[in-house]
Amino acid sequence: MKLDKFIERILENVMSLEGIEKIKEYIKEDMELCGFNYDTTKVGCQVLDEYNNYDPRVEISSEGYPDGEIIFIDNYLD
Repeated sequence: MKLDKFIERILENVMSLEGIEKIKEYIKEDMELCGFNYDTTKVGCQVLDEYNNYDPRVEISSEGYPDGEIIFIDNYLD
């Protein structure tokens, strides 16, 4: 998943679209200062055990609780 899409998915239920765009722009500018290309950066998810490396299906969601919002990153091994 491209970094841009990951940031959108992880923040979409806890921030406004305008706020997300500001964060993405800040990250992009700072990555460029460090010599990295935001547009080609990807986020990968792996599940490892002692012998294997699995490529899980990932779902990102959030839910409000009395003590605050929780962002869930669920991994499913099919």
